[in-house]
Amino acid sequence: FYISGDIKEAKEYTAWNQLMRNATENDAVILHINSSGGDIFTAIQLMRTMAESPATVIASVEGMCMSAATLIFLCADVCEVSDHSHFMFHTYSSGNWGKGNEQLASVIADDKWARTLFNSVYKGFLDPKEIKEMIDGKDFWMDPIEVKKRLEKRNKTVKKTKGIAKKRGRRV
Repeated sequence: FYISGDIKEAKEYTAWNQLMRNATENDAVILHINSSGGDIFTAIQLMRTMAESPATVIASVEGMCMSAATLIFLCADVCEVSDHSHFMFHTYSSGNWGKGNEQLASVIADDKWARTLFNSVYKGFLDPKEIKEMIDGKDFWMDPIEVKKRLEKRNKTVKKTKGIAKKRGRRV
């Protein structure tokens, strides 16, 4: 599958979701990413589908991987990074309307939602201070060397966590 350009509305990816959910453990699904991001809720649905898929999901960045595309990338079973790719991690963008009290309630709910999402997906890739800075508005730009280094560090942490959980009889 090719995630090229903007990540569009979820209805554009129905066939992808269905295919990944019907794949077997003997299948591999490759997501070729060259995207500046887009619809975060489509990304969230794809992340869920990827997690449910028995197939090995490979995310291969071939150009840019920014915004919502980074969420998809980091949720793959295997993350590949092409030379000269460009990455950018940042907080969400949104709009708001309604009466003042409704707008305030929406902003508070969005903030809580974003903190939970970003702390979950970026954990181990960005450190807690960087996640907080990102939520507070800082953009993180990275080249392939930096991304590969962070993936390596995250993978070592995940393997260690899985090993501890396995010894305790838990599934991670």
